[in-house]
Parts: sequence; structure tokens; C-alpha cells
Amino acid sequence: MRIRTSASASASTALVAALLLTVLAAPGARADHFPPPSFADVAVNKERDVVLGLGRAGIRTTFTLYAPLGTSGVDARMWRGSSYARPDLSFGFAELLNCRGPVEECATSLTLHFKQVRNKHAGAWNLSLTAGNYDHPEQPTVVPQAARFGLFRNATLTVNATPEPVRKGNTITVKGGLRIADWDRGRYAGSPGKEVRLEFRAPNADQYQLVKRVPTDRYGNVTARVKAGADGYWRWRYLGSTTTASVTTYGDFVDVR
Repeated sequence: MRIRTSASASASTALVAALLLTVLAAPGARADHFPPPSFADVAVNKERDVVLGLGRAGIRTTFTLYAPLGTSGVDARMWRGSSYARPDLSFGFAELLNCRGPVEECATSLTLHFKQVRNKHAGAWNLSLTAGNYDHPEQPTVVPQAARFGLFRNATLTVNATPEPVRKGNTITVKGGLRIADWDRGRYAGSPGKEVRLEFRAPNADQYQLVKRVPTDRYGNVTARVKAGADGYWRWRYLGSTTTASVTTYGDFVDVR
């Protein structure tokens, strides 16, 4: 898919494009004077991690192709594992029919379903880009790690602060439940031993303050008890991990009288 060049395109990209076109038009220009295809400004999912629950997630990648002599084709793949040559798992993006050069802003995407992956596949992934070389077909440009990104399991978190209202000095009980998408079993499940933060914000404050850290029990639930001191909002916050996305609840207001 070809993306139209917009006014927001970087000055460096525009300058390189102008120089390439000038050189290509110069009398006596020879094929062996031009470099092989290359890539720049590579981004996956707008440089945000991909979060996948029990459904589908669209993954989009964009980049600039520099190919003075054009290219016979561009291939984009996401993969993970210890080796590009022998990945644990890989998926190809949609065919880039209009990404030919000499300077092209290109984009492609794929849709990933949770049944295509396992829990062990959550974490760091790589994007590889390959461009065919007209001048030397046997030597395509291959960039195994053109970009790196995270594919994380989605998480949900609940909050309930009681009683409402409460007398000053009495105990407020704040409960919650952390559930993480289990791609293997196709359901959300509690995960024990995850640190969840209890935070409080006064009505006139801009930010939440950390009150305490609480580990989830065997079912993924958390409970905290605090003394009622003033009106305010209570929430739970999970910072995520190398395989699971972060999640924060809304603030549950408690009126202290």
C-alpha cells in the first residue's frame, strides 16, 4: 500500500528523495553507481506495543524505501526467536504491491488472532524487511531486525472500595481482581503473585499517590484495608511485565464523613 507524502514528512526524507531523483536524471548515470535498496523511518504500530486479548489485533508497519533503480518487491515479516534464519514463529504482512521506489513511503498490515499464538510467544518480537535488488537479484537487501516491538497479553483489573460512605477513622476495604488473557486456554485467568499497587487521589489533586503494594492471591485477587482519612478516589494499578500489558482501574470514590 502506498501512502501519499504529506506536509509532515521529514525534511531529511524529502532532501534524500530530491537528490536521488536528480542523480537518476543526470546524463551518463550508471546502474553500478547506485547503492542497493535500503530502509529508513521504520515503525511498527506507531512505535507502541501490540496488546492482544481473546480476539484480533491489527498490526501496521510503516517505512521509507530508498531504491534508486527500483526493486522487484518488498517483503515484511514479524518474527521471534533466537535466530532470523530459524525463528520460533513468524507471520508475513500483506503484499506491498506499490512499494517500488526510487523513494517511497510504504505501509502494510496484518491481523493477528490469539489462536495463532501461545502464551510463550508473548514478549519481544522483530520486524524484518527484504527488498529485491534489480541490479543483483542474487543479493537482496535483508534487514532481520528493522524494528523491535512487544506483543503483550491483555490484562483486566477491577476495583471496589467499601463502605460508601464511611466514618472518618473507620476501615475502608479495597478489593480488586487481575485477570490476564490466556491464549492457550482461550479465557481470562487470575495469576498469583503479581504486584498490584493501591493508589489514592484527593478530589482536588491532579495525581494519584502510592499507598501500598499488594500481591495477588492464587485466584488473581487483591485486598487492602486502610483507615478512612478524607474523601477521595481509590484505584488499583498493575505495571505489567515482559509479557503482559499494564492496566489501571478507574478511581472508586469514597465519601468520608
